[in-house]
Amino acid sequence: MKQVDPTLEKMLLGLPKKDREKIQSISWTEKRLLDAIQEAKNNMKYDIQFGIPWLVMYTVSMITFGMTPLTTTILVLGFGYFLFVMARRGSYGLNRRKRKVFEYMLDKKNEG
Repeated sequence: MKQVDPTLEKMLLGLPKKDREKIQSISWTEKRLLDAIQEAKNNMKYDIQFGIPWLVMYTVSMITFGMTPLTTTILVLGFGYFLFVMARRGSYGLNRRKRKVFEYMLDKKNEG
């Protein structure tokens, strides 16, 4: 019978059902966990690399020109990017929670 870790169960509740089921169904090796941590970190990095410049461009355009076609285009591009990314890789916050789960699982694996 599998030992249930209450801390891990609580952390998993913060994830969508699809991700929770996927994490619970896989037999995690140390390499898989390290790869999953790196993937979550990379996804977070991509969000920052796009999000901060987009926010600066949109803010500068809005302050300088007001709501012009340029500002609207920047806004639509940003929303389009983030909608695509959220559907594909998850949001920054979701990836941060996944990273914490994987790091916790790696720590538990290294302890035992």
